[in-house]
Amino acid sequence: VDGASRQSVRNAVAGRFGQWRVAHLHLARRAPSLFVMRDAQDGWRGAPK
Repeated sequence: VDGASRQSVRNAVAGRFGQWRVAHLHLARRAPSLFVMRDAQDGWRGAPK
């Protein structure tokens, strides 16, 4: 394997990891509000925790 294709593979992996990290951060930011909404609905219905 020559250096150029190895570099392109590294770039592809880095790009995919970057996309995953952005998506993960986005989920991590959204998750608390989703949990709060679900807890509020459960408490509102009187469902046991």
